[in-house]
Amino acid sequence: MRAFCGRIFGKAGAESVYCLGDRETGFGIAVKIEDGGARAIYAVVNEVLRQLGIGAGGALDALSEYTNPPIHNMAGKVAGEIRAEFKLRKAKG
Repeated sequence: MRAFCGRIFGKAGAESVYCLGDRETGFGIAVKIEDGGARAIYAVVNEVLRQLGIGAGGALDALSEYTNPPIHNMAGKVAGEIRAEFKLRKAKG
């Protein structure tokens, strides 16, 4: 929320739920990681914001360490990274 200087407000919930709102666009966004594991939540939220054009070229750059965070093995070495690979689409309604 600090990176967006108050534009975005958010709240983490149980079992990897994250809800946020954008004061500028009026969007409300809810993200749920199905398996309940929290390690992917910020990468997913950052990708949602990027695809919506919210904070691109500014605030999201300040959050780059959360966009593709590394995964460390038991020896502490980087064994991979978390990548949020999806494309948003409008809901039918």
